Amino acid sequence: MAARRAGVEARGKLKSVSISSTDGVVPYGCSYSAASKCAIFNSNPAGGNGWLPESDLQAAYRLVCIANTSPLPQQQPQQQPERQQRRLQRRLQRRQPQPQPQPQPQPQPQPQPQPQAGLAKPDAWYEDCVAWTNHLRAREGLPALARWTEGEADSDRSAAYDASNGAHSSLGKRTPEGSGAQNTCPGWGDAIDSIQACFTRMWDEKTTPGVNSRGRCSTGSWADCGHYFNMRGGDGAQYNSYTKVACGFHAYGDGQVWINQNFGWGPGTAYQLGRSKLRVADTLDFACAGTEGRQPAQPFVPDCSPGLNFDYSDCASDHHTYGCARSDFSVQ
Repeated sequence: MAARRAGVEARGKLKSVSISSTDGVVPYGCSYSAASKCAIFNSNPAGGNGWLPESDLQAAYRLVCIANTSPLPQQQPQQQPERQQRRLQRRLQRRQPQPQPQPQPQPQPQPQPQPQAGLAKPDAWYEDCVAWTNHLRAREGLPALARWTEGEADSDRSAAYDASNGAHSSLGKRTPEGSGAQNTCPGWGDAIDSIQACFTRMWDEKTTPGVNSRGRCSTGSWADCGHYFNMRGGDGAQYNSYTKVACGFHAYGDGQVWINQNFGWGPGTAYQLGRSKLRVADTLDFACAGTEGRQPAQPFVPDCSPGLNFDYSDCASDHHTYGCARSDFSVQ
């Protein structure tokens, strides 16, 4: 093909030889013989120069082409610029299936205690009220008052009435039949913990302003220590004038609650014998830990004094433990 492109006559097929310069003048590569008019390929790189001694004017073998038998250099991969590599990496990542986020369990709202039918607060409030009354009475070893459930709806109404008309306005008019005394916590925070805080403060009237050794308020005014006297059931040498307690609640204003503590009595107590006209059929004895005769021998004893009767084993709760050994509690 190369001989034809050069414009010379090529006879026959391409001849292939391997001749060095010592063996002849055929040059390395593809040449054309002017004598034989044939194309010759010499694969020996040490071939001749194509000139014969008798050929002075032109070469006997004209070099037409040279075949390069050395392997082609391998193409080196081009270095990708760093930015292109990062871009390619991001593309590959986008093509990979991404893990789907697992749905996280959502916290379920806890059901809030609802008031009982006809009552202002959930049952735990009324239980807490009776429990705290008895925890504090246990500081003097007194028997536990019963929960006066029949009086709770009236006690709620008395709390609502007093919130509008003033403390103790309901006493004798809106209180449960058979009520003999009333304590009030006006305008406390609308939380169950207010029961503990308020009742403890009322009991602490025993020390502030204080009760003397004769069981009388040190100020000379019964009312200054009256909340404490109502909870213990009397002043002077008197204890346990009441056998049961009914609590009432009324929420109002900006997060406030009014708490009334209404005390009543059952058969056999000294207070009832003196006021028999208030006697009703649904009276109750003490809940546990004895009768009205269980009391200190003196008109005044310090709280949790050694020698007092702290046996509450027949009660559902160890009132002495909560009254004397702990500063906080939950209803047990």
